[in-house]
Amino acid sequence: MAKTPTPLHPPFAWSMAEIATMPNDLDSARGGRDVQEAWTEIRRLARELLQHARNREWETVGEIRARREELIHRFFEKRVAESEADIVREGILAVLESDKEVTALMRQARSNAAADLKKLQSGRAAKKAYKNIGTDI
Repeated sequence: MAKTPTPLHPPFAWSMAEIATMPNDLDSARGGRDVQEAWTEIRRLARELLQHARNREWETVGEIRARREELIHRFFEKRVAESEADIVREGILAVLESDKEVTALMRQARSNAAADLKKLQSGRAAKKAYKNIGTDI
């Protein structure tokens, strides 16, 4: 049976046989969670978010982003094992790539909305000026 860490038995005092029988804390840190499954869902939400951004469905984009961020937050509540690093790195890169396009779409939509607002304000000013013609006399 493996020794538990105590001030009297630091990890470097364990034998190789004892170390070999210890669970790998990093690999067991997920608590049985399937890392591939978690990142498959996170990546699916990133793709879904992008599709709704392309369709300019901004309220839905916000809802999906919140769900995705919650999953990411829960995933990182525990340490990432070295054996999970490739899956996690690929997932993060995919989310970042998707978010680049979402951000560009959001900036364009904001710019379009600002231009529309400016036109509307100009139209209102013109309408007001037209109504005031002849009332200045």
